[in-house]
Amino acid sequence: MIKNLVCVLMTCCLTITVIWGQKKDTLDYFVKPMGFYGYKVNQKEVSPKEFYYTYSKDATTIDDFKAGKFNTTVGTILTYTGGFMLGWQLGDMIFKKSNNYNFAYVGAGLLAIGIPMAWVGQNKSTKALVSFNASDPILTPEVFSHPMGVQEEPQSNFQYRVQNSCYIVRVPVSGTKIHYYNSKLKEVGLSTSSKDRYQGELEATIKENMDHTLLLQNTFESLFNFEHVYFLPDSSFKSFVAGQKTGFINASGKMDLSLTCPHQEQYFIIAGKHKEQLLFLDNNLLKLEPPYPYRKNIFLPVFKMILNRKGYIETQVKYFNSKLNPSDIK
Repeated sequence: MIKNLVCVLMTCCLTITVIWGQKKDTLDYFVKPMGFYGYKVNQKEVSPKEFYYTYSKDATTIDDFKAGKFNTTVGTILTYTGGFMLGWQLGDMIFKKSNNYNFAYVGAGLLAIGIPMAWVGQNKSTKALVSFNASDPILTPEVFSHPMGVQEEPQSNFQYRVQNSCYIVRVPVSGTKIHYYNSKLKEVGLSTSSKDRYQGELEATIKENMDHTLLLQNTFESLFNFEHVYFLPDSSFKSFVAGQKTGFINASGKMDLSLTCPHQEQYFIIAGKHKEQLLFLDNNLLKLEPPYPYRKNIFLPVFKMILNRKGYIETQVKYFNSKLNPSDIK
C-alpha cells in the first residue's frame, strides 16, 4: 500500500512540477524578395506571430528591429522601382531613340535612396537581434501539463483571481536606444553638431516614452475597473522577474520603489507587434485559456492606430476590462 501511495504522490508531483529553464531562444531573420522578412527561432523557420511572441518575452530592442524591417522593405521596393524605371528608359532610348531622360533621373534617384535605406535597415535589424541573442535569458518556466489537458477555469475561481491580482503593464521605453545616445554623448572629441544631434534625439525619445506612458496610465485609470494596475518599464523587466525590488512608474512618470504588488497573482499586459498593440498574458508571458482575454481583434488596426492612436488603445483596454470584470460576464 505504501508503494502505491508513493507512486500516486510522485505522479501528482510530476503533473505540477515547474522547471525553470535558462536556455535562451536564438532569433534570426532573412530577407525575402521585395524586402519582406522571413523569421527563424532556434534556426527553425517560423511564422511572424511566433517570432514576435518569442521576441516580446525579453527585449528592449524590438522597436529597433521593427524600424530596421520597415526601412529594409521600403528601401528594397524603392530599389526595385528605380531599377525598373532605368531599364524602361534604356529600352526607350534603344528602340524609340528617345532623348527624354526624366524617367531615368527619377529611377536613379530612387536607387540612390533605396539602396542605402535598405542597407541601413538590415544593419539596424541585425544589430537588434545580435543584442537580443547576446543578452542574458529571462527565467521562463516549462510546465508539465496535466495529462487530461488544459481545462477552462471555473467561473467562481476566475472571479476570485481577477479581483485579487496585480495587473502589470510592461511599457516599452527604448532602453537600448537611450543607452546608445548616452554613450555617444560621452565620447571624447565629439563635434558640436553631432553632440546636438544626439542630444536632440535622446530628448525626443525620452519625451515619446513619457507621452506613451502617460497615455497608458490615463487610459487604464479611466477604463480599467481594477485597483492594482502598475506600470513597469521593459528595461526593468528582467530584474523584476528575477525577484529584485524594482518599483513601478508613479503618476509623475518616475520609478518609485515604494510601489509594490500586494498580491501573489500577477498578469502582464505587454506590447505586441507594435507598442500600441496590447496582449494580456500570465506571469510567465504565456497566453491564458478562456475566459481570460488575450488580445482585441480590430479590423484594419494599422489605419485605426494612425488615425486615432488614443482610441485604438482605449478599445483594447475596454475589451480587457469587459472580459475580466465579473459584472460583465454572462
